[in-house]
Amino acid sequence: MVDATRIAGYDLDQVGNAAIIADVARSMSLGEHGALLGVMCAMGESSLRNIDYGDWETNGVRNPDGTPTTSIGLFQQQASWGSVPDRMKPAYASWRFFDALGKVRGWRDLAPTIAIHRVQINADPDHYAKYETPARAVLAAIPDLRARGIMAPTIVWLRPGVGYTPAAAASMRRLEADLGRAHDCNSSYRDYDEQKRMFDAWNRYVNSGYDPRYKPNHSRAIDPDKSMHCRGLADDSDDWTTPGYIELAAEHGWIRTAANDPSERHHFEYQLWNDKHRNDPAPAGVDATPIAPKEWDEMATEAEVKRAAKEAALEAVREANRADIPRGVYIWTANRGGALVDPNVGGVKLAGEEAEAALAIYGRGPEMNDRQFDVALNLADRLAETQAARVAKALHALQEG
Repeated sequence: MVDATRIAGYDLDQVGNAAIIADVARSMSLGEHGALLGVMCAMGESSLRNIDYGDWETNGVRNPDGTPTTSIGLFQQQASWGSVPDRMKPAYASWRFFDALGKVRGWRDLAPTIAIHRVQINADPDHYAKYETPARAVLAAIPDLRARGIMAPTIVWLRPGVGYTPAAAASMRRLEADLGRAHDCNSSYRDYDEQKRMFDAWNRYVNSGYDPRYKPNHSRAIDPDKSMHCRGLADDSDDWTTPGYIELAAEHGWIRTAANDPSERHHFEYQLWNDKHRNDPAPAGVDATPIAPKEWDEMATEAEVKRAAKEAALEAVREANRADIPRGVYIWTANRGGALVDPNVGGVKLAGEEAEAALAIYGRGPEMNDRQFDVALNLADRLAETQAARVAKALHALQEG
């Protein structure tokens, strides 16, 4: 059994980064030799730590043209390799390294340190040679650590920023084959650190009383220990607005588990037991221009929610007038016609949208603030007698507050 505390002198965080590098190499069909070169390179560049600084900050190193170097991340990639957020994502940085490695003629036949040098172009071509033995030891330890649940799961990367566990990745390939294109993925697998940063940022915003100065540019994020993103089983996609996509995704086991939350309508989770095609072979993939991951998983749904809410509010007012119902909180009880039915969720009423539409009628304007919205969503989750009661109580709580 592998010692889980140190592998060839590297701790679990460092070995975890090596695992991500190796997963990307295999996903790009570069095999174990590619994985070895990637881990050797990151050992030599950053000691397998995803650092946000480089040679300029530590040693004042400049580029040949005299400008300060801008190296960061596992592979110490400069600005020409991508944005700062992208280069700080281990999977994306790995993808860029391996994409460049694959363009080195005869890289498989070169001495490992030379092949790496031709990508990195550092001062010493032999710099990486001393890392081959520890890299092999780290790679050999990863399967045991994963089997014991000590390390994050194996992730198969379909393209930059789009990765899942093997079963979920196979399902997504089948889904994309049926869709006829690469689906619109805003966020899939996130490592623990990335999810923790998002979780902390959202908590700062909530604890500030929803001060807009602290609002992060991403949607709600939960504890990484509970996040399906960290398990490689979640996908955030704006394709939820594409006609037929939600039904197709569900057929392949991708379920919108938070469809009653308008801020999370983009969120899908893979459920193997609901995958009707789980025993079908997975295609090699859909040809597509690689999609670079966005800095955050911010979804372009806010305008759609507001538009639907306003339309629903007008229809509700018309219905109330026709039925001679007093304009009050319980207008929604009479609104059986479903002015706020969301066709994308098969007729499920969304409490958050209904509350927002009602607020547009009853004096708080077309937009709820985040505190009000959270109250509505939390109440809607707890109050499950009927849709009308859920919305009425949520709206009543907002009006009282």
